[in-house]
Amino acid sequence: MTSFKSFDTPGPRVIVVDSINSLDNGGIMQIDFYSDGKFDHTVILVDKATLKFAQHTSNIYRYYQD
Repeated sequence: MTSFKSFDTPGPRVIVVDSINSLDNGGIMQIDFYSDGKFDHTVILVDKATLKFAQHTSNIYRYYQD
């Protein structure tokens, strides 16, 4: 999704940001736990004000700071 696509090429497009503060609600963050170039976990920003993310793990609340 991050590779170049011409304007008339269908498909999703993304913008890679440098900081979690640049995400908006609905933004997707992918995490590489092992620094091997493969994404190991994906979370979706639900509430930017409190940095609440939806994720596919146990039903718990965790708040992350930049």
